[in-house]
Amino acid sequence: MEPNHTATIFLLLFFPFFVVGQNSENAGLSKKISVGILFSPDYSYRYLNSSEEDFDGFISFRNKNEFARLGFTTGIVVHSQISNRLALESGVRFSDKGEKYEIDFNDFETFDENPAENDPLIPKKHTVRYHYYYWGIPVKINYYFLQRNVRCFVSAGVASDFFLYGKSMAVSKFEDRIEESAYKIDADFNKVNFVGLAGLGMETRISDHIQLQAGPFFRYSFTPVFNSTLEGHLYSLGINIVLLSRL
Repeated sequence: MEPNHTATIFLLLFFPFFVVGQNSENAGLSKKISVGILFSPDYSYRYLNSSEEDFDGFISFRNKNEFARLGFTTGIVVHSQISNRLALESGVRFSDKGEKYEIDFNDFETFDENPAENDPLIPKKHTVRYHYYYWGIPVKINYYFLQRNVRCFVSAGVASDFFLYGKSMAVSKFEDRIEESAYKIDADFNKVNFVGLAGLGMETRISDHIQLQAGPFFRYSFTPVFNSTLEGHLYSLGINIVLLSRL
């Protein structure tokens, strides 16, 4: 996701809220528990590191040829307003995390003098998308610093993410055809990841019982994806959109 695209989405989401909430009075708080649904389109990637210097070249190669891809987080939210300033949130999440690998014919070497682009066995572009699927249980605190029709808050918390499975999806584009394949990733995944959570948000009431939250959100896994000397830590930057209904 390009930075200018992120800024555009942010403005489109929040400009109407700013207009409505500039001179409004406090709409009041519900002490009751709310439940709702969450969806977040995520800019998903990973951070690589190793204590072994022998991996430096491999890390550089992967950082050159691997890129962030679009993932998502969705789930059920349980929201409890515990004071005028504080709310506690938990629930269940499902996440699609990962990265993608891309090369084109310029990255291939041939055994003769013919350029790679003239070899029918070499694709014009080859892309592999890696998907790591998790379900998780987050616990986070929202601190509200603006109390109007539009309530602004900061969030922080942790989550336990439980690994489900991983797969890779490859697409090779040749001059005359496109070949696709999918494989299960056979690796020693860590079954539980511990994830740090941080974000900003705005909350507005759209009816007597329905509230809307939206804001940028960051997730970083302190636990590596695999049990390996080379560690890959998943992270994502998304826009949480939550629709809550009071019980």
